[in-house]
Amino acid sequence: MILITSLMGFALLNFEAAVEKVIPFEKNATTIAEMLLSLRQGIFPSDLQTLEELDINLCDDPTIADHLSCRQLPLEERTTYYSMIESQIMAYTQTSSEELSLLRREVSFLLVEKQLKVAASSKDLSISQAINAIDELDQTINLFTERLNEWYGLHFPELEKLVGDNVQYCTMIAQIGWRDDFKDDRISAAAKTSMGVQISGKDMHIIQCLAKQVVDLGKIRESYTSYIEEGVSAVAPNMTALVGPLITARLIALAGGLKNLSKKPASTMQMLGAEKALFRHLKTGAKPPKHGIIFQHPLVHNAKYWQRGKIARTMAAELSIAARIDYFSGEMMAQGLIDKLEARVNEIRKKNQYPPRKKNKGRGRKL
Repeated sequence: MILITSLMGFALLNFEAAVEKVIPFEKNATTIAEMLLSLRQGIFPSDLQTLEELDINLCDDPTIADHLSCRQLPLEERTTYYSMIESQIMAYTQTSSEELSLLRREVSFLLVEKQLKVAASSKDLSISQAINAIDELDQTINLFTERLNEWYGLHFPELEKLVGDNVQYCTMIAQIGWRDDFKDDRISAAAKTSMGVQISGKDMHIIQCLAKQVVDLGKIRESYTSYIEEGVSAVAPNMTALVGPLITARLIALAGGLKNLSKKPASTMQMLGAEKALFRHLKTGAKPPKHGIIFQHPLVHNAKYWQRGKIARTMAAELSIAARIDYFSGEMMAQGLIDKLEARVNEIRKKNQYPPRKKNKGRGRKL
């Protein structure tokens, strides 16, 4: 027999597409929406155990097909059956077209509402928001630091070259301020021969206020980083062990969640973050990108330029496996993936020790 799911109930058809029996649902939109949502999530509701007693060979729902060990109908056949049997089910359940339209509308709204709640409660989406917030904080910190470089540079321009880190630079300005008050020998020596001008105490106070804002933003960034490291380790432990928490969080954010990331092939994983370069290649014929976000990993970043593409491809393949393990099982199998990655990277380095020869683009000899 063939089992077809509708809003009004389950229809049992023979192989000539004639309805032999209908198992009606309770005409309650909430109950129907909860059952349909459970089936979409791969959960077989306990109140559908009666289906196990029936001789079902084909059905339209993948969860029911998996539970009953029967074959799922192709999409085209499902569409054909839906259009053929709707009027028969309406007659069997004594449902008018107006009642069906109202029921369909209520169930649709409830399904969307429940799916939104499930999506909003997902931890990986919260991690995506946090990593996006870190990127915006970095932009703000860099922007404020550039302003401080120009503003405080009127008084002590040499300090910028002596201090490399933006947050450390702003911390020194916020805590010390005047160039003559620095105790570090190297900075003090530079202050004595500085080309900067003297500024008023009010000007220094305003500059220090801006520097304190940057320091506070740096502390917020550190707290967000700790939150991401803790959250990603719980959501995607294998990916975190493979490439670290920040790269994992960025990949999840770019894919729109761990579920979407687990469905992507290794080739897409390799290109995540390089969409602009990829479309530029497709549009103008420029060189195609070899890596996206995973370029930030030391194995790719520190590799020789002719080895990066192969290493990025290998890393993307292992990441694709790790994402599937994290989403579907959650087992910790990272060590095996790390060993395979390191072995393959060593092999690439041995086989490609020297850069490839450049192709001769000269024109042939004219005859």
